[in-house]
Amino acid sequence: MMNDPQVQALIYRIEHDDSVDYSNARPDSWDMDEFRVSADGLQVRFDLHEHHANEKDAREAIAEYIRAWEFRAQLKHGPNGFSLRFEEAVVVDRNPDPVDWNHVPLRASGRGGRETAGGRLTVTSKPDSYPSPSADIVLSADAESMHRRYMGYRTQREPLPGMAFFCLSVLEDPEERSKERVSRKRKAAAQRLNVDEDVLAKVGHLSSTSGGTEARKREGIDKPLGSLERRFLEAAIKRLILRVAERAAIPGGDLAQIKAVGSSLFAGASR
Repeated sequence: MMNDPQVQALIYRIEHDDSVDYSNARPDSWDMDEFRVSADGLQVRFDLHEHHANEKDAREAIAEYIRAWEFRAQLKHGPNGFSLRFEEAVVVDRNPDPVDWNHVPLRASGRGGRETAGGRLTVTSKPDSYPSPSADIVLSADAESMHRRYMGYRTQREPLPGMAFFCLSVLEDPEERSKERVSRKRKAAAQRLNVDEDVLAKVGHLSSTSGGTEARKREGIDKPLGSLERRFLEAAIKRLILRVAERAAIPGGDLAQIKAVGSSLFAGASR
C-alpha cells in the first residue's frame, strides 16, 4: 500500500497496419505544458508534470491530446496508420515508509485503448520520423464528423465524391444554406476558414458532376474522376478537415490561406 502515490509516467504502444513502417523513425520528444512525450521504437512515454494520484485520472488528463495526435496522424497515414494503445503506468510513492529502503517506481500494468484492425495494404510507407503531435488544433464536432467520413472513404465504406460533398456541406453555415445561393455560402466559408474560394468551388464541382460509378448525381456517371482529380479531392479534404480543427483552436486568430496550385494539384496538405 502506498502512502502518497503519484503517476510519474504513462506508457503507450504505437499500433499500425502494413501501410506504414516506423522502423526507420528516429527517437524524438516534445515538451508540452503538462507533460513531456517521447517516442522510441513503438513505445510512447508521457512523463507527467502535474500530480495525478491514480492511473484513471492521469489517462483522462492526456486523452484529448492523444485523440488530437491520432486525428492528425490518421489524416496523413490512413485510418490504421497510427494509434496509441495504453500499456502501463509508472507510479511512485512520494511518502514511502521509512523501512522501505529499496523503494522503486512500481509499474501498475493495464491494457486499454483501441485495437487496430482493417484491410491490409500492399503499399508501405517508411517515414524517418514519427507523426508530430501539436497543441494547435481542437477537435470540434464538425472536425470529428468530417474526419469520420474521410476515414470511411479510406476504408472503402463510402465513395470519394459523396464523402467530399458531405465535408464541403459541413463548412457551410446551416442558416446560409437555407437562404443564400451556393456562391454566397461558400464565400462565407472561405472567409471564415481563410481558404481560397477556388478550392471550395473545385471540391463542389468535382464531387457533384464527376465520379463515374461513384458519382453522387446522374450527370457524373459518364465522367469518372481522373487520377489528378482524385488526388486533388483527397488532399483538399484532408487539409480542410485540419483547417476546421485549427480554426476551432483559434476562433479569431490569423491562419495562412489554403490555396490550389495550378489546375489540379493542391498546396498545404496536412502536416
